[in-house]
Amino acid sequence: KAMAKALAKSEMRYRRLFETANDGIMILDAVSGDISDINPYLCDVLGYARKEILGRKLWEICPFGDAEACRASFHELQRRKHIRYEHLPLQTKEGRYIDVEFVSSAFLVDSEEVMQCNIRDITRRRQAEAELKKARAELERRVRERTAELRASNQSLETEIGQRRLAEK
Repeated sequence: KAMAKALAKSEMRYRRLFETANDGIMILDAVSGDISDINPYLCDVLGYARKEILGRKLWEICPFGDAEACRASFHELQRRKHIRYEHLPLQTKEGRYIDVEFVSSAFLVDSEEVMQCNIRDITRRRQAEAELKKARAELERRVRERTAELRASNQSLETEIGQRRLAEK
């Protein structure tokens, strides 16, 4: 009875972590590619109802745009047991793309191999990186302009000093 209670508590803890995570989590059958579980956050991000996703193959919903590329990535994950993409475009049900970080690992649960896919929306980070790159380019442009101005001013001063020295002689 105590083991059953501990197991139920563990399952509830897992379920709460899974369902309240602020990153997308998807569980796949490692052999077939069937989606066996998906958390609410990822359903919201993708724009699908949970029932539209469960039981389908990853490449059937094709969240990464290209079904064949998605299938190839799945086979690479089967082979390597771990895969990570830093900047991956994720396609929603409506066809809109968002930038995500995608990390997936394969592991055994009892004797069944499963894959856990963790998907983090990095749209804001990518926007901040783009703004930083733009600001850096603007700063470099201003430094080049100011350097050119200072060189011109310096040359003008050197010319003036040279003329004064000649006039004094």
